[in-house]
Amino acid sequence: MSAFLRTNHISVVKNNGTEINKILSHHLEALCSNIASIVSTLGILHNNNVDAMIIKEATKYIKSVCKRKSQKGGTSMPSDYYGYENNIYNSANENTGTITGNIDFNNGIQRPSMGPQEGGGKKVYDVSMKKKVKYILDVNNITITKDTFDNLMNIINDNLYCLLIDLHKMQPISKEKLVKLMSQKQYAVFN
Repeated sequence: MSAFLRTNHISVVKNNGTEINKILSHHLEALCSNIASIVSTLGILHNNNVDAMIIKEATKYIKSVCKRKSQKGGTSMPSDYYGYENNIYNSANENTGTITGNIDFNNGIQRPSMGPQEGGGKKVYDVSMKKKVKYILDVNNITITKDTFDNLMNIINDNLYCLLIDLHKMQPISKEKLVKLMSQKQYAVFN
């Protein structure tokens, strides 16, 4: 568990390291077990099969139980942030009335495509969590496709990411802070 904390740049109060590792290990294992059990139960009711509808229902149920605030707002970056060269900043085009950005009026292309983009944040869960979830599904004889399994792991990833945000805010982490955080309603799925 200390590797998880180090990887995600979470500092811990010096004397509490071992206890924090035990507490966090317990809660992360409970997270995997709880989510896999919810999905397994729904899958058993659906002929031992988990599909996108079940993942959607599980996500909805977890959000209703945990009462987590949803993120509002956000921003989008200009295309030149992603590597597209923007000629508007070229001094040769200054005050010339030149149309920049390679607009193709004949084909309706406003600017070149940025190509496939990676979405979302990084994966926070590790291989052991993935194995734990897979084991629970196997024990319950649940059939699941790779894409649906990835979506299931994204539920775990989203919950871990929310936890990491709060852990970052309260660094350095002490045993008392962690116990208090994990007892909050928004982390019910971790218990």
